Amino acid sequence: MANTIRLILPLMMALGVTACSSMPSVPFTGKDKADNEAVYNADGRYIGEATQSAMLNAVAAPRQCFAPENQTGAPIRFNRESIIDQPSLVKREMQKVPPRPVGDRNFYCAAFAYAVDERGRVTDIATLYNSHPGIGGVNFAREARKTLKQWRYQPGQVDKAPAKFTGLSTVFYYEFNQ
Repeated sequence: MANTIRLILPLMMALGVTACSSMPSVPFTGKDKADNEAVYNADGRYIGEATQSAMLNAVAAPRQCFAPENQTGAPIRFNRESIIDQPSLVKREMQKVPPRPVGDRNFYCAAFAYAVDERGRVTDIATLYNSHPGIGGVNFAREARKTLKQWRYQPGQVDKAPAKFTGLSTVFYYEFNQ
């Protein structure tokens, strides 16, 4: 038993030193660190502290944020024997994300349903979920909608003619690591 303790104690000390040496330095604020935790932005820079009670009250991302993307749709008009070719995404713009979380949420999320018209443009956008509808001065869905409108598709076809397709969906989701 004594030999085991002599082996485990140095190992625990070595692991503790390794873990502590890899943590970024945090400026001293004079507050008790027992109930506060350092908060970093997406670039890893220190931006402040969050109390444990605020982190416990944080809003969790709902299931809409994890819904799979649906890139197939249904044409507006077609016959039972029609040959249907789905629209295909050819230009996808990425969403710009605010630099830090706000509103007790460590994520930004917006889910949409939309259609693709005969020219390959995104139309008829319906917001299914918006994590920040004006919370902290952020309306994430409004910005994500602008990005979605910039997407371009090779138009879908019904019997070799361009057609409008509905029922497509996507989710813009970004989570800040804690």
